Amino acid sequence: MGRISVLICTLLLYDATAVATQATDPPVSPSQSLLLSIAVILWFAVQVYTTAFTARKVRVFDVSYGRALWATVLVNVSSILIQGVLVELLRLSQLLAVVVLIAVAVFIFKLVFTSTVRQAILIWSPFWP
Repeated sequence: MGRISVLICTLLLYDATAVATQATDPPVSPSQSLLLSIAVILWFAVQVYTTAFTARKVRVFDVSYGRALWATVLVNVSSILIQGVLVELLRLSQLLAVVVLIAVAVFIFKLVFTSTVRQAILIWSPFWP
């Protein structure tokens, strides 16, 4: 859902790759894991709320937090898959992954909210700082 989600997914994917390849890193403490989990959950809640709020502001006909939840989940999962497949597996550029992610996110918002492409771009736009 924009550069922030791509950045988070990239960092998590690189961190997982680094942990898998190098066992010399110091272990993560339980308090660090708990704080990271809380931060990720709070960020996800902000994404859902912002998606629903923006969809209401652009006057999409049928907006609910359930649809916003589904759209956010689908966009976040697709960002992880795009990052994993295009960049890590196929070794393509980050720029191509960002362009594909933008297109997929707008397509998902268009389908979930049954909106126009313009409305879907406006719904996606708060996640682009």
